[in-house]
Formats: sequence, C-alpha cells, structure tokens
Amino acid sequence: PRGDIAIESHDNGDFSVVISNVSDQNGVLGVSVPIWSEKNGQDDIIWYKAAKQVNGDYKVTVRSSNHKGDSGLYNSHVYLVDNDGKFIGLGGKQVTLDITKTQGTLTITNNDKNNNFNKNN
Repeated sequence: PRGDIAIESHDNGDFSVVISNVSDQNGVLGVSVPIWSEKNGQDDIIWYKAAKQVNGDYKVTVRSSNHKGDSGLYNSHVYLVDNDGKFIGLGGKQVTLDITKTQGTLTITNNDKNNNFNKNN
C-alpha cells in the first residue's frame, strides 16, 4: 500500500489533507483520516472519509470550528481501506493553526421606558 500525504493551509484557519498516488494490491475501497488537535488529547477526534477527486487524489477539508476552534498543533493519520475492508496505515502529518478568536461585549439597554417588547396579545 502507498500514498503521499500533503497539507494545504487555508487563509481562514482551515486546512485540507490531500492524499495522492494511493494504491494497494488488494484495491482501494477508500481513505479514512482521523484528525484531532493536540489540546486536551483526542477529545475532539473526528474520523473523516476522504473524497476521491477527479484526478484520483483523495481530499479532506478540515474546519477548525469542528475541533472546538482550537489553536495549536493538529494531528492527522491516514488509513487506506482496501477492498477487504482492512485499514492500512499510510502515515500522518501535523499542521499548526493560529486561530484568532474575536471577543467582545454586547450590552442591550432599553432607552424607551414606554416601549414594552414583552406585551401579551
């Protein structure tokens, strides 16, 4: 079994795992990619099924928001699933994300004491 693994970073803090040159003597049923952030161990692990692309590559797009929006190191392992349903490890990659979280305070004040928004009809 074989496959080449690459990480594509996106400007919005998300990233993609691209697996190319995938092959196995028993055939390829699919590619599975578990991904998690290093923060708090594997509490945010998600097993993604990679989508086969027109060019034969497999790709998973990862949104940091699906992993608690954590900044820091993300791990990805890549498993080829052969036609017998057997998972075969192809390797892994890591990527570091710097997620800037916007914070603020919202205050709502009722300046019109004659206006009652809770009227019962």
